[in-house]
Amino acid sequence: MGCLDKMNKLKRDKILSAYGNPLISLSNVTNLIFARQNLEDCNEIEKMSDEELVKEWKGLVCMNDIIGQISLGEMQRIDLMDLEISERKTINPDDLKAWYDKAKKEFEENCV
Repeated sequence: MGCLDKMNKLKRDKILSAYGNPLISLSNVTNLIFARQNLEDCNEIEKMSDEELVKEWKGLVCMNDIIGQISLGEMQRIDLMDLEISERKTINPDDLKAWYDKAKKEFEENCV
């Protein structure tokens, strides 16, 4: 199921801290906290099979990068997934790049 390779912990911690955890106090009892990834999310990503990881990565990249409906929590997850993908010898980054280029071109030709 999951991969034995684990994402680089130093890079992981930089990604987790770089996005912050913004909090807006709406009243004395109500706080609005924007979604961000945490260590549990990192563990979930590490446990994904290659197929699960690539499928979720493609979906998030499509929505956040190609279509442009940006979610900082999802952008952070993409960064963490990129880190995990880079550690897995069984996932070919050239295949992902080819998918991205094709999907972006198709979106631009049909939707822009």
